[in-house]
Amino acid sequence: MRIPEEFTWRLAGRGSTFDSSDVACMVGDASAADRSPRVAVVAHFDPTSRFGPSLTAFVAALASAGFQPVVVTTSPERPDPQGLPPSTVVVARPNRGYDFGSWAAGLHLLPRARCAAEVILANDSMVGPFAPLGDLVDRAAASGADVWAATSSLQVAPHLQSYLLRFAPGVLDRPEFVEFFGGIRHLDNKVAIVRRYELGLTRVIRRAGLRSAAGFPAGTLGAGRANPTTAAWRELMEAGYPFFKRTLLRDPRVRVERSVLAEAVREIFGADLGRFLADVP
Repeated sequence: MRIPEEFTWRLAGRGSTFDSSDVACMVGDASAADRSPRVAVVAHFDPTSRFGPSLTAFVAALASAGFQPVVVTTSPERPDPQGLPPSTVVVARPNRGYDFGSWAAGLHLLPRARCAAEVILANDSMVGPFAPLGDLVDRAAASGADVWAATSSLQVAPHLQSYLLRFAPGVLDRPEFVEFFGGIRHLDNKVAIVRRYELGLTRVIRRAGLRSAAGFPAGTLGAGRANPTTAAWRELMEAGYPFFKRTLLRDPRVRVERSVLAEAVREIFGADLGRFLADVP
């Protein structure tokens, strides 16, 4: 599919659900992606409208693990897709609704993917991966969970963290999830997003009587009720989690020196952190 010359977005009113006409396929064959047995929808935003090296490495690792990658970007301009695997589908939409809005847009564009053998919903908040994703994907499948997350958290209330989720066959086609993702609304406050949608997703799973699991549960990492991705970042990597969150580089409340992170990545994975960081201020 050629890149369209222009995009016309009809923005929904403040606080309302996103309009399906907001979504435009920039690159790739969405209909072919919709027929893939394993699909990964990755939410992306960059204020400079780039697909940086960490994002392209993540998408390439997903493709190598057997997933059809679909990147939903909310960047101000059209990012150059160079560096992404040739099979990647790139979808553009307005910067509304955060990650859950992007996942809802991807699922709207790929209705048959809801019944795929495996669906991953992820975002670009991670630096890495510093190792192939095969072990992580195998861990998710072996859990037997209907919904699997890389990590869970005890912060606010016990819940799955939503930056890397894996859904078993047909789970996303259940009425509870069709309603959940179809009802995503634009909220300006990130705390409200977490409470309504990240914690809300765990509530939907429980109400539906589905089984959930975390690859690296909060209670096993020594983080207490703190966010394990920041409070136990090294423990996570030592346990086999091949990423760390960008927050560690950006947020002064949890910041870790780049040199410390680079040394940990080198010690644990034998990888060079520098090749992942050109897109991290």
